[in-house]
Amino acid sequence: MKKMLLGALSLILALGCAVGCGTSGNNGGNSGTPSESNKPSQSDNVPSGVTNPFTLKVFNFNGGYGSEWLTALEKRYEAERAGKTFTIDGKTYDGVDIKIDAVKKVMKEMSTTYNFATNHVYFQEDVWYTTYLRNGNIFEDMTEALTSDNPYEPGVTLESKLSDEQKAYFNIDGKYYGVPHYAGYVGINYDIDLFEEKGYYLKDGYSYDGNTEKLAACFTADKSKMTAGPDGKKGTDDDGLPTTYDEFFMLCGYIKQNNDTPITWDNKNRQKYLNWFLSSLAASYEGLEQTNLNYTYSGTAKTLVSVAEDGTVTKLPETEITSENGYELAKQAGKYYGLDFIETLADNGYYHSPSGFTNTDAQDKFIQGIDDNYVAMLVDGVWWENEADATFRREEQIGEKPRKERKYGFMPLPAATNEKAAERATALGQNKAGYTLLDTHSSLCFIGKGLSEDVRKLAIDFIQFAYTDKSLTEFTTITDTTRALKYTVSDADKAKMSVYGRSIITMQEQAEVVYSFSRAAFFQNNEATLADFDNAFMSTVDKSTVAIPIDSFLGGKSAKEYFDGLYTYRKDTLWDKLAK
Repeated sequence: MKKMLLGALSLILALGCAVGCGTSGNNGGNSGTPSESNKPSQSDNVPSGVTNPFTLKVFNFNGGYGSEWLTALEKRYEAERAGKTFTIDGKTYDGVDIKIDAVKKVMKEMSTTYNFATNHVYFQEDVWYTTYLRNGNIFEDMTEALTSDNPYEPGVTLESKLSDEQKAYFNIDGKYYGVPHYAGYVGINYDIDLFEEKGYYLKDGYSYDGNTEKLAACFTADKSKMTAGPDGKKGTDDDGLPTTYDEFFMLCGYIKQNNDTPITWDNKNRQKYLNWFLSSLAASYEGLEQTNLNYTYSGTAKTLVSVAEDGTVTKLPETEITSENGYELAKQAGKYYGLDFIETLADNGYYHSPSGFTNTDAQDKFIQGIDDNYVAMLVDGVWWENEADATFRREEQIGEKPRKERKYGFMPLPAATNEKAAERATALGQNKAGYTLLDTHSSLCFIGKGLSEDVRKLAIDFIQFAYTDKSLTEFTTITDTTRALKYTVSDADKAKMSVYGRSIITMQEQAEVVYSFSRAAFFQNNEATLADFDNAFMSTVDKSTVAIPIDSFLGGKSAKEYFDGLYTYRKDTLWDKLAK
């Protein structure tokens, strides 16, 4: 009955949309039609008494993170500036009216002829900072926004909220032209409610010899009987979750045995989503230092491997990496294990992702199930729950729990080997970072080029307001995601968040974060190539260039073949094309 009601409601909404909604493309990872709550306010309402406000125009990439957070910021900033008289280019104004330009178009999709004075402040993603900076017509100097004392947070500078890596990258000869925006992590999201109901948690002391008839005995719904999970500590949120790839595929087998679907993802944009995911799997194995070699091209590669026909992995000698031999990083073990992970999912039919299936289709099936069965996990970014807000609201209309009361989690990525799993548990046991997260989205706040000095200074004032701890936390409580800066979310504010949002914070607190950038000249000269995750797994297979590993696996190729092809493509094709 629930599914009949949901189907009828969805049909009504779809018919209404056919005459009242525009279409949207699938731009970037945070794409898909925004929910009503994520649509920006286009109201002309400003605080009472404000008769002559200056219009500050703010562009926002309106993807999975939406614009609700910006609408909330708009209201607070307008109230803050109400009654304050100031001069812009010789004219006197008595307040500010924020106009939000919410567009689903990432930076690389904007025309090279776009006038960045069209809007004053930009919140964008896929911004290759040093590449666009060389363009010369995009970024306005915003140094004082970061280095001066924040008038809305006395005694604090925005710069103090950046990591050392961020400062080194964004500070160009003593000047800043942008500041990080949100943190775009991609991984495995799981339905905690379903896991608890179906007992999809590993049982402590289980014994499994590959006989699928014994799988059920390896799992439990009893919290007191679960394994310690990836962190090696009993009594934490990850109890019973898979620690290794082997345990993960045991879980998938058991879920499938129960006639549920183990995992789903966007098929239409699989090159984007699965390559983000593969890059995250690789980073999870490699750790901060070794992953960063892919951006610095300076240091010792310690995890290079070769793979035999039977799948045996052999460690290769340590190799000093420079821009001249950076293609050697194609042999990093994390890349092979990530490919092997996807191949195993494909070979065993552990996923549901039919042709034409979009990110929002996958989210809907994850939330609603498929016919009478359920989907346990979703490959997607941390924005997915916020992006699916409209679906949650439709579910609530037919009696399901509201979004904030449903329980989902951002799963710690399982370790490829028992050795890596032990290293992680040891680190976490010593209160050190045990996980590695990869920010794949290069999101940035910047001021558009070509503004007058008065408008530039007002934009700086707005940015300083937008980057107070209060504003950063507001973003987090609204979107249930995090910003790519240092700030603390209080327990009181965490209580406003969903279980999923809190799981992201927990994961981030236990992780080192890799940012896909560096100040190395070789990287900056080739940033558009080396930081492009869509094409991170280009390979030469059977003398042809391929870019989507799962397509090759479904076509009968192996992870070993694809892995060997990564090296061939980089050494023989890509490296000669890069600017040295």
